[in-house]
Amino acid sequence: MIHVILQDVEEKLKNHPKRLTHVMGVYETSVKIAKYYGFDVEKVAIAALLHDYMKYETFENFFNWVSREEIIKYKDTPVIYHAIAAAKYYLKTYGKDPEIYEAIRYHVWGNVRMSNVAKAVFVSDYCEPSRTIPDKQYIYEVAFENLDACVLYCMQATRIDLERRKLPISSEQLECIKYYEELLMYGKN
Repeated sequence: MIHVILQDVEEKLKNHPKRLTHVMGVYETSVKIAKYYGFDVEKVAIAALLHDYMKYETFENFFNWVSREEIIKYKDTPVIYHAIAAAKYYLKTYGKDPEIYEAIRYHVWGNVRMSNVAKAVFVSDYCEPSRTIPDKQYIYEVAFENLDACVLYCMQATRIDLERRKLPISSEQLECIKYYEELLMYGKN
C-alpha cells in the first residue's frame, strides 16, 4: 500500500516540489523514529506520507472534507483545515486505522494522549532535513532521547512562534501543552 500512497502523493504535490521534499523528509524521519522505538513502521509511513496531502486545497474545497462545524470551530486557526481534510481523505481512500487517522489529523499542534504513531509524525514534521528552523537538529536529537519531551518542546516552540507573530493560539494547543507538561512533570497519563 505504501507504493500506491507514494504515487498518489507524488501526483498530488507534483506542482509543489518543496512540499513534496518536506513530505518525503517527514516520511524518512518518522520511519527512523518508528524503527528506533519499535513502533508500527507501516502506520507511521502512511500517516507521514499523507499528513500534508491537502495542504494546497482551496478554501472552497475544504467544505468537501471539513464539516461546517469544524470550519466555524477553527475559523481563527484555519491552518488546521488541511490536517482535518487529509485525515478524512485517508479514511475515504485508504483505510480506517484510528492511529493513522489521529497522526494525520493532529500533526499540526498535537493532541493529548497521542499514540506513538502520532508522536513520530508530529515531531518529524518539525525536524525533517528540509526544515529551516534554527533548533531542528536539537529537536531531532531529543526525539531519540525522550519522545514525550520532544513533543512538548515542539508544542511550546509553536506557541512561542505564534505569540511572536501575534497569531491566535487554539485552546486545544494550550490543552496539549498543559497535558504534556503534567505528563513529564508528574508522570500522569
